[in-house]
Amino acid sequence: RLHKVIPLVKGAKPSSGQAVNGKLFALMITGTSMLNAKIEDGDYVVFRCQQDAAPGEIVVVRIDNIDDSYSTVKRFYYQDDTVILKADSPDYPHWERRFTRHDPTVVILGKAIAVAKANDKSLPTQAPW
Repeated sequence: RLHKVIPLVKGAKPSSGQAVNGKLFALMITGTSMLNAKIEDGDYVVFRCQQDAAPGEIVVVRIDNIDDSYSTVKRFYYQDDTVILKADSPDYPHWERRFTRHDPTVVILGKAIAVAKANDKSLPTQAPW
């Protein structure tokens, strides 16, 4: 789950589902599901607002359930008409969720482009992936 959303461009609204290419936002990450991608608990990840991704890219996805809505950062894949979200961590070696490609309850909000480490006060670095 995500802890904090920081718009980096005035007017960016990454939680709206109406993402516009070119706008950026950062999220503070909570959890360890992306350790192999060098994203750790407390890091900030910078995302470009967009609603599509290439296989293997890291995305933030909003999932709207009947009882709960949440966002998660995972690797994105697709197979035929199925979207597959996968964790990238030894803590969650088999974690994946599958959704139909046009499921309105699952929306890609952005693609990861940089990460700022929790213990590093410098500017975000370009993502190594």
